[in-house]
Amino acid sequence: MLDLKLDPNCKTERVRAGHLRARLEKDKEKKILVILDDIWKRLDLEEIGIIPSERCKVLLTSRDRHVLASEMVNEENSFKLNALGEEEAWNLFEKMAGDFVKDDLNLRNTAIEVAKACEGLPIALVTVSRALKDQKNSKIWKDALEAQIPLFALCSTRLLHFLSGLVEIWFRSAFIRWH
Repeated sequence: MLDLKLDPNCKTERVRAGHLRARLEKDKEKKILVILDDIWKRLDLEEIGIIPSERCKVLLTSRDRHVLASEMVNEENSFKLNALGEEEAWNLFEKMAGDFVKDDLNLRNTAIEVAKACEGLPIALVTVSRALKDQKNSKIWKDALEAQIPLFALCSTRLLHFLSGLVEIWFRSAFIRWH
């Protein structure tokens, strides 16, 4: 860990970038891996304080491969991740939804179907399982499965850049009925 605390009152990116750059350059002997997850737009790494080198490697993830296209990222260093297999998908879903899905056989069967409807897409699995976490009413799970999950899976495979937070917004705005 970098153990870097950026001042939330700092208004300029340039100052924050300077703090990050100084921290990354502090220990010349240490190797550093910087992970920037779920990037939505192209980044100028140097502008935000990260200068990739032999000592400092950067791992970028995005749902949109065009976001990653730059002179720093080439095809040989890019990896497309496929959807998770059924067992991996269930393990992730179960971990995010909570242990109670193991105990109630009725709920477990519905939860397995909900996980399958997410088509192995990690973001769908995590978002849906978190939204249903601690919901012990199997009717809520069945409603989500029958009415909403297929639509969510369609969005996540076809319209990835519109996806972030979509299900959470639906739940908060009561677009998805709980009762």
